[in-house]
This record gives sequence, C-alpha cells and structure tokens, in this order.
Amino acid sequence: MLGIRPALGGLVFDPCIPKGWPGFTTPRKFRCAAYVITERNTGGTGHSVSTLRVDCERIDGTLMLAFESGEHTVDVKIR
Repeated sequence: MLGIRPALGGLVFDPCIPKGWPGFTTPRKFRCAAYVITERNTGGTGHSVSTLRVDCERIDGTLMLAFESGEHTVDVKIR
C-alpha cells in the first residue's frame, strides 16, 4: 500500500494509497542507512510517482540507490 519496497540496488517507490489521503511520513531503515520518507498525494490520485527527491536532489525514475550509512530525507510527490 505505501509502495516502498527493497530492490537489488536500493528502494523502489510505487505508492497506491487512498485518493483522500494527503500523504504520510515514515521512518525506514534499509541496509546500513536510515531514511525519513514523506509521500505527498499532490495530484489526488493516490498512485504514480511524479517527483522523487533524495536529500533535496531530484532522482529520475522510481529507484533510489541505497546509501552506505547516515540519515537521508526522501520526498515523493504522487501524481
């Protein structure tokens, strides 16, 4: 439902939340790093990533490469 799943290279974002949800924020540990993930349902559809940013840097696609360590912020805008 939240659409955050591990993949070989990192985390894939493929949300499918209710249309009425404004979004959510969740902590997530993956491998040796910690992430604070915020998904915002800006388009009101509840699915499909329009923008993915990691530590304020835009990422093409829906795969975020894993970090070796540290805490990172992830901002996902849903169409």
